[in-house]
Amino acid sequence: DAETLFQQGIHLDDGTVCLPAKLERVDENKCIVTVTEGKYHQVKRMIAAVGGTVISLHRQEIGGISLDPALDRGEIRQLTDNELCILMTLF
Repeated sequence: DAETLFQQGIHLDDGTVCLPAKLERVDENKCIVTVTEGKYHQVKRMIAAVGGTVISLHRQEIGGISLDPALDRGEIRQLTDNELCILMTLF
């Protein structure tokens, strides 16, 4: 099944190897994907590799920092000192 393939890491047709990821089905047409890397259109390509299609994609978190649900599309805010520290540890 798709969940197992994601856990094992997916090899895409172009030779790209994706690290193991988590696929959680929310319902018949919706799932949550958790990846630890961000290659070119990775989530869309991984979903396609297991026979699915991405209609809409929404990022909820990046680098351990949850995106602020109060922000409108395209809106920005300054990072907190704590968020900056989290990002600094990644690089």
